[in-house]
Amino acid sequence: MKKYKILIVEDEIIPANYIKQILEQAGHSVLGIADSSQEALNYLNTKNYPELILMDIRIKGELDGIEVAKYFQKSIDVAVLYLSAFSDDSLLQRAHATHPIGYLVKPIQEKTLLSTVTVGMSNYKSKYSNDKIILTKTIIFNPKKQLITDQNKSIKLTRNESLILSMLIKYKNQIIPYDTLENSIWTQKPPSDTALRTTVWRLKKKLPQSIKINNVYGSGYILDF
Repeated sequence: MKKYKILIVEDEIIPANYIKQILEQAGHSVLGIADSSQEALNYLNTKNYPELILMDIRIKGELDGIEVAKYFQKSIDVAVLYLSAFSDDSLLQRAHATHPIGYLVKPIQEKTLLSTVTVGMSNYKSKYSNDKIILTKTIIFNPKKQLITDQNKSIKLTRNESLILSMLIKYKNQIIPYDTLENSIWTQKPPSDTALRTTVWRLKKKLPQSIKINNVYGSGYILDF
């Protein structure tokens, strides 16, 4: 079983320590326990980033766990597994928008926790691997080959188109500023004023209809599928 670096965000110390013990006995590395939204966000400054966050939805602080998860996902590549004593539909809908690997209702059971981490992280790593990114049941993106396959159809991308799509996928459902895209793609020299707009326009023409790149005027681009 593969081992992961995990951050626990939980404001009840007994359940948090119980979860920590389970994970460490299974060989995972627990970076720490954060009992508030601010303490959790402080881990973004440590540079020892988690690969997985076990996130209690109802935590102390100005932000709930879902909002904290969004902050993390804007900054680093991290999977999220939600923990909650509630199964409220509105909470589930908000949590679903962050694409978690799972949602566990308290009290947490050892076998359920470990199996969810193992299977969920395996699926997460597979979906966002460098060789193959599964966008839908029929659409696969291969960044190394700069290729999209849609059933029996293959769509070849240019280097810059592939880089833009990779970034949009990594930060799906988040607006990526224009200058962030430009600085990541045109690293040797500044692009022309129309380079990004033209490249995105060409990419949009190539993508299957179910994959959309939306321009949020004055802010940046966001991927929708």
